[in-house]
Amino acid sequence: MSNKSNVRLIVEAWTKGQGCIGDPFATTGQDLYYKATKIGETRGGKKIIFNIKKKNRKIQYCIELACRYQSVELVEATSK
Repeated sequence: MSNKSNVRLIVEAWTKGQGCIGDPFATTGQDLYYKATKIGETRGGKKIIFNIKKKNRKIQYCIELACRYQSVELVEATSK
């Protein structure tokens, strides 16, 4: 399975609230991760993906895929 297919399956599982792992991405169904970095979460039943500004093509592709779903909202990432 290609890496892009892998990311697509993980994003789809996240939007459905299902857990899925496919290195380097994973979801608990509630939260979406790239390695140890949370890049998305569920707030009050709504899926939120963070607009992470890292120059990482994998993360950017994941964000683009997630934004294709009507149930996903893009928000600016805040640094901690």
